[in-house]
Amino acid sequence: GTQFTSILTLDLLSATFSYEADHLMGNWPVVYASQDTLVIAEPAQDWWWFWGNDEINEATNIHRFDISDGASTVYSGSGRIDGLILNQFSVSEHEGYVRVAATTGQWNRWWIDDPEPMNNHVYVLAESVDEDGVTMLNTIGHIGDIAPGERIWSSRFVGDEGYLVTFRQIDPLWTIDLANPERPEIKGELEIH
Repeated sequence: GTQFTSILTLDLLSATFSYEADHLMGNWPVVYASQDTLVIAEPAQDWWWFWGNDEINEATNIHRFDISDGASTVYSGSGRIDGLILNQFSVSEHEGYVRVAATTGQWNRWWIDDPEPMNNHVYVLAESVDEDGVTMLNTIGHIGDIAPGERIWSSRFVGDEGYLVTFRQIDPLWTIDLANPERPEIKGELEIH
């Protein structure tokens, strides 16, 4: 990691100034927040890590914080998914699940002669506790092979559905059914030429 991300919780109505701080060391993070959850998603490696390490695949670290109290921020666990995300709209939290849209492949490695082709995925993560009492985010649902050869250009999550626009020469719109977090599935596709 080359950067620090700081989360400060301030009581703006307090007569005295006090704050709570949490810090993460990582790489150019994306921040998503709902009413009760703050999610920080950041690449597991910076771009220079891949130079000369062509066999390593891109991954994104997902860190979750509980902000439901308002007066404090509580770390809820971390996980990792394959691929890279586009922006904060590629992340969502709904009914306790974190949903993430990501693109895999070596599409951003311009120095490789024959890069691994792009592919797109939607992951659903949930909190779990291991035998040592450590809280983690584990992938409980996944759908892949969405628009092979293209990358995510835009994504939105609304309730039990996710929407992806991928890009190569045309702009297809994908509707993903997320009602069952363990079994996401494609509901439909619209291609605009």
